[in-house]
Amino acid sequence: MKKTLTVLLIMGFITVSFAGVGFAQGPGMNSGGRNYNSQGKGTGVGYNLVELTDSQTDKIAEFRDEFYNNTEELRDEMRNLNREIRDLDFRGASNAEIGEVEDKLEEVLTEMNEKRIDHQENIESILTDSQLESIEENRFEGQGQFNNLGSYNCRGSRGSRNNRW
Repeated sequence: MKKTLTVLLIMGFITVSFAGVGFAQGPGMNSGGRNYNSQGKGTGVGYNLVELTDSQTDKIAEFRDEFYNNTEELRDEMRNLNREIRDLDFRGASNAEIGEVEDKLEEVLTEMNEKRIDHQENIESILTDSQLESIEENRFEGQGQFNNLGSYNCRGSRGSRNNRW
């Protein structure tokens, strides 16, 4: 009886171990790693779905570097404001105090969004009409249930959504 119970426990442990390893990999991990340069259908802008020339790829990389360099201070400010909101909340600050910081954060988010749109327009300017059409055709393919809900501002109310990309 003890041998049978021991064998069953060991078999159960092995089964659970293999199942855990399988679930831990997640989608898209069976190729041995992530390809950060590629996005699945329904995610991102869709530049990976069109053939880009080497010069387009280089120019997009330049635009990306410029965007990250130009938005570094904004990203730092967003992190700092989020920390400040968290600290105010932990301290039990009034809604008015928290609201003031949220308003600042909203301004930074708006500025960041404007820079993001400029970045996307820069990329769009070097793409051909057929590439843009291909991206547009594939944009809504395979979207998940949350992709068309719009965005919410930091107070949780529905904000306007820019559906350019």
